[in-house]
Parts: sequence; structure tokens; C-alpha cells
Amino acid sequence: MIYASLIQEFDESQEDYRIDVLYKIHQSSKDVQLHYQPFIVQLLTENKIEHMSRLENALDLAFVEVGNSVSKKELLTKMLAFQLEHVSIVLNKARLLAALMHINADEGLSILTNWISSISDTADQIEAAQHFSASLTTRWHHGLSRYDIDSPDYQRVDFLAKLIPFIYEYIRPEDDIHRSGVYSPGLRDAAQENRAWLTSLVADTPGKESYSALITFSELVRGSLNQDYLLNMAKN
Repeated sequence: MIYASLIQEFDESQEDYRIDVLYKIHQSSKDVQLHYQPFIVQLLTENKIEHMSRLENALDLAFVEVGNSVSKKELLTKMLAFQLEHVSIVLNKARLLAALMHINADEGLSILTNWISSISDTADQIEAAQHFSASLTTRWHHGLSRYDIDSPDYQRVDFLAKLIPFIYEYIRPEDDIHRSGVYSPGLRDAAQENRAWLTSLVADTPGKESYSALITFSELVRGSLNQDYLLNMAKN
């Protein structure tokens, strides 16, 4: 019954289908999630899913306890390639790319840069980059990777040395929002907080490679307080 319901839920031609089995599995115990995980990954590999909340729940379930399993990562890479080939909604594409970054960062960056450069409107480019940056971590805690992967691939210093300058290009520190008091964070808040968090990952990793990366980042904000901050991080 549940397997049949999942198949129906992945059939987006049935617009009135409202059982939401994915959501119910998503809210279940980890044992239940792991039981249905292989079938959900298979469905994701064969059926495009554009419904935003369903895709989000499906990705969460697909990435439960991946750890450092090579076989799981290979299956997930195949699944993400299929979904990225068919996706049309900006937020969904950003989520898929953020997921790919966890297991194959270099491939993810290649697709990301090509995608952003293909967008003709500058404001739309910025929004897409913000969605990507915000999708790298949990919705509630910037600083915790979105998916349970041992050593997410995008957190390598050599990779961050390439990713962060790209993010700086579209999420510029001079445009940062500075708030005080209680507020509900928006997309720009999440994007800039994740940019700062990624930079801190480099700063917290001792070594010449991290020092060189921070010096490079400081050149991107020459003449600002951010440059002094980054130079101090490099020195420390």
C-alpha cells in the first residue's frame, strides 16, 4: 500500500493527489526512513519531481545516513544527475546542487557556474546564488550541513578556495543586511550567514592553503572593513 502510494505521489500528472506519504515517512523514525530509502532513491532516479515540498522531503530521505558509503554516493549522484537534467524551478535546482555539493563538489560547482551564467538577468542570477548558498545548511541552523554526510565534499579547503569567490561575486558583503533585535531571517540573511560560515571553515583549518585562500578572499573586498577582518583571520 505504501509503495503504491509513493509511486502515485511521484506521478505529478495527478495534481489532486494529497496523501503526502513522503511527508509521513519524513516524520517517522529513522528505521522507517531507512526502510523506504532505497525505493525513494529509485523513484527519484526515474521520475522528475518539481513539487517543492515533496522534493525537499524526498531529498532528506534519500540522504539519511549516507555517511561515507561509496555505493550510496554513487546512487545519489546518478539520481541527482537525472533530477538536474529535468528541473525547471530555481529553488529546486539550488537544492539539488547543494545536495550534489555534499558528495561531488567539483561536479556541482561546474553545473552551478554554468547555470548562473546562463541566466540573463542579474537580479535573477543573484537570487539563484542566494538560494544555493542558503540550501547548503539546515533551514534552522546555519553552520550545520544540510545532509548527514561524513566530511561533506564541499568543505575541503582547496574546494572552498574556488567556491567562496564565486559566492562573493553574487552575495557581496557591501550589500549585507545588518539587523538588530528580533527578526525573521529571509533568503539574503541565510545566504550571507552561510557565506560567513564557509569562510570560517577555511579560517579554522590551519595551514598554508587556508592562509592563501583567505588572502585571496581579502582581495575581493579591497578597501573595506571586511578586508581587514579577512587579513586578521589569515594572520591568526
